[in-house]
Amino acid sequence: MYEGWLTLASHLHMPLRACMQTHTHREYKTWLTWLDEQWNRPSRSDNYSMQVAIKLQELLNIVRVYGSKKQPATVNPDDMKLEFVQPKPKTAQKITPEMLAMSKAGWFNAVHYKKKT
Repeated sequence: MYEGWLTLASHLHMPLRACMQTHTHREYKTWLTWLDEQWNRPSRSDNYSMQVAIKLQELLNIVRVYGSKKQPATVNPDDMKLEFVQPKPKTAQKITPEMLAMSKAGWFNAVHYKKKT
């Protein structure tokens, strides 16, 4: 329920209550959008980690092809970059007349409703 507010308060190093009192809903939504986009923007430490991983991969490729005439595969930073994708929201299910009739029957049965004849 407060997951987004807790994320924002943690990012801003503020207590939860103070964060909720000092930010409007529009600011809150803007902050959350910005924070979600930051997952796909590597920081300096991410870039250094990717460079280390590339060097290790190149060494492993050289070791794998040692003694053969095959050339080692090349690796670039784009191969190491992770992409974070938000899950797509579920689409609403269309209600058919049969489903509506079953729902009504269930409710009528639950409240012991009998049609007058």
